Amino acid sequence: MSIELRCDVDELKGYTVLWKKKDEGGNEALIAADTLITDPELQDRASVRVNNNGGVLTIGQLNSQDSGNYICQVSVPDSPPQVVHTVIVRPRTSFYPVYALRSPPTIDCLPPGYIGTNVKIICFVHGVPNPAIVWEKDGEVMISSPGHKILISGNTHTLTISEVEQEDLGNYTCQATNVLGSDQRVIEITDQASPINVMPIPSERVNAENRKGWGRPSAVWNFRAVPSPTYASASTTPYSSLSDILVYGSYLLLCVIFLLIYVSNR
Repeated sequence: MSIELRCDVDELKGYTVLWKKKDEGGNEALIAADTLITDPELQDRASVRVNNNGGVLTIGQLNSQDSGNYICQVSVPDSPPQVVHTVIVRPRTSFYPVYALRSPPTIDCLPPGYIGTNVKIICFVHGVPNPAIVWEKDGEVMISSPGHKILISGNTHTLTISEVEQEDLGNYTCQATNVLGSDQRVIEITDQASPINVMPIPSERVNAENRKGWGRPSAVWNFRAVPSPTYASASTTPYSSLSDILVYGSYLLLCVIFLLIYVSNR
């Protein structure tokens, strides 16, 4: 980038054209006289053309250090005429292309939980650009209400169902859509009772009972059987092997011998 600063006069008549630069502190420095560049910083990138009608100062490869007031004077005695050019060179801004990562939506949902008779469904949604989120119940779009609160915090989307009743049972869908596609998760709320004495494996279902005598909702799980512990059964026979019988017989024989010795001594 370069700039040309003109200094026009009616008739130069052999006078010298001087170029000076004034910095922000008000100090002036001679940078050119006629066609001679006197500033070492400008010698390789500046030039002056002079004719009978004045001169033109050309500066190339501009940078922010070239900002300032450039003064053109004609070297006549007593108050020489002058022209002042104000030059502001702003730093060059580099522009780099920005490549945005784009991805279709994905949804991950936690198993539904409850607090009292309130059921909470939490889903984490990702995608670029940010997906639009819609909650549905049994195919009908839901809006936030006191009984069905929809909250958004970053990529976390929460549906809270307060005081679950029979009409709240059904399938709840979290659906995310952007220009690259869509994704959805379906969570069922049911009134089926949970089995007992088994080990639960969490799934995306919840058991909800209304407050009219059913009690509070509880999680519904998939189940797998847990083997019952086994124990060695106790024998009803005091001695169940030949070795036990031999030991017992020897004990009886010793008792008989001691008894005969006792009787003979008497």
